[in-house]
Amino acid sequence: MEVVRQPQTAPALGIVAALPQEVGGLLRLGRWARLPSPAPSRLYRGALRGIDVVLTVSGMGRAASEAAAEDLLQRFHPAAVVAIGFAGGLAPHLAPGALVVADAIVPANESQDGALRPAP
Repeated sequence: MEVVRQPQTAPALGIVAALPQEVGGLLRLGRWARLPSPAPSRLYRGALRGIDVVLTVSGMGRAASEAAAEDLLQRFHPAAVVAIGFAGGLAPHLAPGALVVADAIVPANESQDGALRPAP
């Protein structure tokens, strides 16, 4: 991992992923500096094909991903945020590599059976 000088401007892109395996390819493509971050998340800033990026690896679970995304948004104010990961592999109608784009963000509550349901 190469240490790079960190720009003071807001990055063009923030990326949130739960697991290191989900971002391994991205880390190999760009030049990254590891930044201090709340445990258990890992935070990197660098560039992918000339685009300034902040990438966070949150750890598994809703609470970890929310905390890492909130930290990324509050500290860096990226122009756009992308969540990447394997969870789409759980939907049988999606092919590997499918891109899912949300048209809304809906707060969710976890039910007793562990399923996420829209908040009232």
